[in-house]
Amino acid sequence: MRRLKRSALVILTAAVTAGVTLNLPAAEAEAHAPSPQPITVTAIYQPDEPAYTANMDVSWHEWQPTGKAAGVIPVALLDLAEEYNISPVYAAAVFVLETGWGSSSAWLNKHNPAGIRCGDRYCR
Repeated sequence: MRRLKRSALVILTAAVTAGVTLNLPAAEAEAHAPSPQPITVTAIYQPDEPAYTANMDVSWHEWQPTGKAAGVIPVALLDLAEEYNISPVYAAAVFVLETGWGSSSAWLNKHNPAGIRCGDRYCR
């Protein structure tokens, strides 16, 4: 069996597709088109000022964690937030979500706070 060149296959595919598309009667094509539906726009409440921006003056207060949150974790999160210029609240929220307040095995055994799986080569 002789193989067709790629250009011949492209032309055949285009011809078949065009034939199928062009042979569809116009009345049949319009019968299956959905009728336009009205769209309702709901106003969403937006406060006058954003909850947090980089230009805001943020007041810091001494945080005294208790229980599972106590230890070096808050200091590490503050350092991480400062190093990567992100909100410390965001860093803490990701840590809490991903590690279950530092109780996950990924955090305890591999010091991997995000629980990212990267194979044996890098996650030791």
